[in-house]
Amino acid sequence: MVCANPYVGKTTLLRALVNEIGPDERLVTVEDSLELSIDRFAELHPDVVALEARQANIEGRGGIDLEHLVRMGLRMNPDRVMVGEVRGPELIPMLLAMTQGRDGSMCTIHAASARHVFDRALMYGLLPPYNLPVEASAHLFASAVDFVVFVGDGGTRTGAGRARTVQTVLEVVGAEDQTIAANELYDAEGHAHDMDGPPMRSTTRADLLRAGLPAGAFTGMSS
Repeated sequence: MVCANPYVGKTTLLRALVNEIGPDERLVTVEDSLELSIDRFAELHPDVVALEARQANIEGRGGIDLEHLVRMGLRMNPDRVMVGEVRGPELIPMLLAMTQGRDGSMCTIHAASARHVFDRALMYGLLPPYNLPVEASAHLFASAVDFVVFVGDGGTRTGAGRARTVQTVLEVVGAEDQTIAANELYDAEGHAHDMDGPPMRSTTRADLLRAGLPAGAFTGMSS
């Protein structure tokens, strides 16, 4: 999950992450308004279905919300589902899909910090029609999401020299009762793996090393 405050670059980072996906995968994007535009780059992603929500007419008919589109997209046999911005109960079917073989699915979510994502996710689980207990939402989130990335900037919305950077990367490692447990693998101040938190998963360590990260890049990865 990619999170940030408004106008900081959640969608831009999500698009950059998607561009690292190979051309042999079938992608389904779900958005309130089409911004990812992955389908415009046929040479990178030749098999893309872009779904856009629709407001109801003045008679209250014809509306299609994100929750319905997520469910529709999952029936299209995608390798990954990308939700432009999660804002409510559509999070639950997406999390369920991510626990059932849709590894690598991604979305953005509005949040003031990486750990604030957990509060929002638990709140969305309480919404109709799911009305999940907080404990159930916490365990579902922990089993579905591997990483939360927070994007920040050092300036104002219109200020010159504004730099958008990845501020925090959290590794979600589990849940206990109503609490989601996570490691801080990276922060913009250069602090490494939080040794006071749960241990880094061995699979995460192997993936980072395979991607070319030096063994000493995180404190928790030192040999």
